[in-house]
Amino acid sequence: MRILFVTSKNPEVYDEADGFFVREYVRELRKYADVICVYLRTEKGPCPEVKNTVDYVFSPKSAFEAFSPEAIFLETAASFRSSMENLVSGFKPDIIHCADSNSYLPFRFDENVFYSAQFFQGPKNPSVPDAPFLVETKIERCALKTASAVAVYSDFSAEKAEKLSGGTCVPIVLPLGIRAENFIKTTEQSPFLRRSGGELMVAEKTPPLEKKMRISCFARMENPENGVSDFVFAVNALGKSFKEKYNIEYSLYGNGKTIAGLDLSLFDNRSFLNSENKFSAYR
Repeated sequence: MRILFVTSKNPEVYDEADGFFVREYVRELRKYADVICVYLRTEKGPCPEVKNTVDYVFSPKSAFEAFSPEAIFLETAASFRSSMENLVSGFKPDIIHCADSNSYLPFRFDENVFYSAQFFQGPKNPSVPDAPFLVETKIERCALKTASAVAVYSDFSAEKAEKLSGGTCVPIVLPLGIRAENFIKTTEQSPFLRRSGGELMVAEKTPPLEKKMRISCFARMENPENGVSDFVFAVNALGKSFKEKYNIEYSLYGNGKTIAGLDLSLFDNRSFLNSENKFSAYR
């Protein structure tokens, strides 16, 4: 199978969640298919080095003098599609995987397009939406309604997709996660889990108090759609006695300010991490 994976987010930028998503997604896809990864770059200035994930980088050209946000989006999409024509016709992909709405727009008339809905963050003042936000909403709705298949990565996003598309989109929910077998080799290594019929289940044995359980949330603090507030509410609902009984260390990592009014008294670590510090926290 041949897959053309298209993104407008640079997967080589290790400090951004979007880049991490694309990088890991492409790495897994390449185990099962012939994948070409294309980065549609709209940023100005020198192009950063791409060496691990990206095969091709395209930048838009301008032939039509566009001023309105909608005209600029459409002119950019037309330029990208024209630049990629030789690649598409030569590679003949079975699936075109568009990882965000901006990478979908050049392929809105193609068949076999798989769209990963990465919902953009709204304007700073939701009560006064600006012109780019309205255009991005139209692009998102177009992708949800016309793509051959749509994938989202949470139940919340599925509800948002159905609402934005007017009920015409029935997305596939693919929850993000890790392969537990890569981290848990035997039940002796983890007193919290045991295997039953190939599935991981909660063990009946209570973890020893001298062994600390670390539960962390990595997200953009200011965006409520990332589940930060739900995570904090869940921690507070379990309470201090639960934290002490199971010797839990709660951590909240991410950029931006936390949502006002959240009670973070049960959290041991609250900070912004990037690069190697982020991966150290993962480990």
